Amino acid sequence: MTLTYIDPNKLYDFILTKLRNDTKYGKIINPEGFIKHLLATGEKAREAAEDIVETNPFLDSVINPDLIERAGKLHDLGKTQQVEFHEVVGADMVLKEGRAIGLVNGSEEEIKKGLEYIADMMIPDFSIYEELGRERYPEGALYPKQLYGVLPGDSERVIDKFEYLRRELSKKEDPLTIKEMCLPYTPQEMILTWADMVGGNFYTVDERIQDIIDRYGDEESDYFNPMKVKATKMARGRIVYICDLVDYLRETSMMPYDARINMNPQGFEP
Repeated sequence: MTLTYIDPNKLYDFILTKLRNDTKYGKIINPEGFIKHLLATGEKAREAAEDIVETNPFLDSVINPDLIERAGKLHDLGKTQQVEFHEVVGADMVLKEGRAIGLVNGSEEEIKKGLEYIADMMIPDFSIYEELGRERYPEGALYPKQLYGVLPGDSERVIDKFEYLRRELSKKEDPLTIKEMCLPYTPQEMILTWADMVGGNFYTVDERIQDIIDRYGDEESDYFNPMKVKATKMARGRIVYICDLVDYLRETSMMPYDARINMNPQGFEP
């Protein structure tokens, strides 16, 4: 059976439904900008995925532009329930609700793999590694109240969702480590990180990061969040490196061995 994907209009309706539900809690400050960013991120992610596969055909076994596009359009969906650790909340939504909305369609095994592929990409977004406390997780988490809290209308704590994802997305007997879960080591995870930075914006990556620091650092802004500023500054070097690598792969053909080395660089973690 060939894997097929949710119609873009149906996916858009799913996002709108989640956004309408958010009006009860007011997590999304700018709904119009939120949807615009999701759609632009998905489009940019697909564009980069297709470019990289064309330039580096040996990566076509791991880069699926259709699934990467859908991950891009859903990557911030968890913010409709909670801004902090939204990556975890959104990935959990995909695994638990993706089948019902027909996010991917095919055999049981294909659906399972497709949903896991999308969820796996959504987690290592931006500064989640820093926000969870890096190797000091969970004691070092920047938002302990939200990590151990239960979402409105839910029965699970966010940390329970994260532990579920660590087990569910692991290809081995042991759960994924914090680094394996939260750092974008794979090409598709890197593409999504890049697309999040450039989707819907005309900034350079450095300017985009600085915009985030300025916005969340402004005490007069509705976005004010000093912990987000701290995490962003900690993750900045990694994000710039990843985005530079994605730009490089879009234009440059690499041998498989070289790509494996460069995608796991020394000093990757700040």
